[in-house]
Amino acid sequence: MRRVQGHIGDRGCWVFDRGADNKVLKDFFIGECEQAFVRLKKNTVVDHGGEKAEVRELAKKVELSIGQKVIKMKKNRPVAEIYDIGAVHHLWPVVTRNRRHGAYCYLLVKSCLATATEVAKWAFKGYGLSWKIQEYHRHIKQEYGLENIQTKTFTGLQSILAVLTAAMYMLFRKIRSMHINLLLDAGYNYLNRNVSMELVNFIYYKIGKMVAIQLMPTRTRWKIDNATPDRFPGQLDRKFD
Repeated sequence: MRRVQGHIGDRGCWVFDRGADNKVLKDFFIGECEQAFVRLKKNTVVDHGGEKAEVRELAKKVELSIGQKVIKMKKNRPVAEIYDIGAVHHLWPVVTRNRRHGAYCYLLVKSCLATATEVAKWAFKGYGLSWKIQEYHRHIKQEYGLENIQTKTFTGLQSILAVLTAAMYMLFRKIRSMHINLLLDAGYNYLNRNVSMELVNFIYYKIGKMVAIQLMPTRTRWKIDNATPDRFPGQLDRKFD
């Protein structure tokens, strides 16, 4: 993290999801980063005005006076969600509440902005931008079986992640015309009426589905297999270590 921080300086913002809110990590990230969000659990204890309090208790004192509307994709359809947000002075605990079902989200924000309104809006937008990154990690876990791949060293794990990241980049950026044709001409209705949005949204799952459909007619006709059974079926056999 310090190495990356040395390159980006005060540009951008660090986002840490739940799990980074224990005292050691939280204090380290807040101390090292110029600007950062840390997602908090409702029972996380924070310092406010010289006193310690659980964030859910502190949230009861926050005036959720700012309304923000976002469009989310749910089952490939755009759905509007409205959130009420507010921030507390000092280290800026930011609280959001979904108007539809009342769910809360708690963030601890370090920012150079001056007012609660500015910080609340900035944190709401910034944390929302991290969703694509979360989708990427979920995809490589589910579709590529990342958690089933065992390597002996941390260097090996880094190598595999680099290969998967490069593959995702080429699918999404370098061969965009190819994946658009694949989605439109595969002969399978995997798109709904919001075609234009779906073609440029998070389409890795759709591409994976289309490739699977194209390979469905392929079957092994005849094979004599005298090879030694694989001790670890389904895993990559690459010398990453």
